Amino acid sequence: MMRLRTVIGMLLCCGMLTGCGTSAAPAAAPAAQPVPLPAGDPVDLSFFRETIPQKEETVPPVSDRYNSQITAKDGTVLAELTGGEWKRTEDGDKYAALLDTVTPDAVVGPDINNTLRLDTVKTDKVSALMAENGFEGCVIACDAKGGADIICNYPADKDYASAPNFNGSTAKILVSTAILDHGAEQLYADPGSYNPGGHVYLNWDGPYAQPVNRTLMNAFQESSNAYFMHAACELLHHKKMGETYDRYFGYNCFGSAALGYYFPADWMQIPQPDWNSILGDDFELGKSAIGLSDQVKITPLYLNAVTGAVAAGGIYELELRAESEPHRLEQTEDLPENIRSDLWKMMYECGQWTSREQFSDMNGYRFHVKTGTADTRYGAHNEHYLKRLLITGFVEKESEPVCVITVYCHNGAETGLSSGGLAPLYRQVAAIMLEE
Repeated sequence: MMRLRTVIGMLLCCGMLTGCGTSAAPAAAPAAQPVPLPAGDPVDLSFFRETIPQKEETVPPVSDRYNSQITAKDGTVLAELTGGEWKRTEDGDKYAALLDTVTPDAVVGPDINNTLRLDTVKTDKVSALMAENGFEGCVIACDAKGGADIICNYPADKDYASAPNFNGSTAKILVSTAILDHGAEQLYADPGSYNPGGHVYLNWDGPYAQPVNRTLMNAFQESSNAYFMHAACELLHHKKMGETYDRYFGYNCFGSAALGYYFPADWMQIPQPDWNSILGDDFELGKSAIGLSDQVKITPLYLNAVTGAVAAGGIYELELRAESEPHRLEQTEDLPENIRSDLWKMMYECGQWTSREQFSDMNGYRFHVKTGTADTRYGAHNEHYLKRLLITGFVEKESEPVCVITVYCHNGAETGLSSGGLAPLYRQVAAIMLEE
């Protein structure tokens, strides 16, 4: 009996103390305050994360042993490896933009000398001519198999040579090749204007009161915009033009749409536009035929390679390194001799029509050229005016091409000249190239 009372007493005591029994408590207990839990160690979630390896940058080792240099044809030092970085010399500053395209892939090692075939004496003469005439742009002069002797950007820190831009009527070299390649109709009643959709483009002397009957030779010589836009939009279309460009000129043969297309050179990858970017767009297709497409801009370096293909009968990789051998691009085909012959005739007549004085024979050397002008306006009210001037062509003697020269003037609006105004400079560059 005593034990039972003790147990009951203990239970009643427990109920009163904890408030969990059936007995009424004498007073409500105060609300319990939250007690912060002690901070534990952070949870490691790295197991669940996907690790993406970071690409390591290739940086030349910082060592006095890696005394690499970049030199010109005559041994002039243009850049040196200092503290793991390429530094231009005072002489190299005269070719700043060009060297900036060379140094990323220059070879580094003990006593390594990257020798370029760049002729600094001739390049400096060309640079002086551009300065005297107030021309901003570039001049490229190669042998017929892509070996670059002159790549002159003026000013030196502007990379005009490898920058895509409008190439004006020099594009008609490519379109003419496609016309000949596919046997397209060459007779056309030219009204002096053409509308590919959205805008009317005129010939330089159009429109005409009555259509002018033209052949390909005449249209190329007088640079008829209407003729070539009509051929592109109504005779050839996107597919046939692309086939020809790819077959003979390596257009979009290298690279991909996803990563970008390029034309190969032994010191860089020259950017190239995606031809399919204008698929189904007749407006841009028509503009591409006269070098005014906003989506199909090519570089002066690539234009020089295309011109070289006409001269040599096949397209070659461009080469600036002295040790490089001529490299015929095996992904392309040789120009059929009948097409090459017709293009030679057309380019010769274009030079004679442009300026018989400047493109007359020079000590037995003959000029074959195509001129180009790219006039564009921009701004909310078309208040800004741009004018690019070009001449691309080659010099031959006794039917053997000697050199391929491309002249590009970026500030044509300021010079007040037409593309024919570059003819004296072109002849002077040819004379420099032919110097012993």
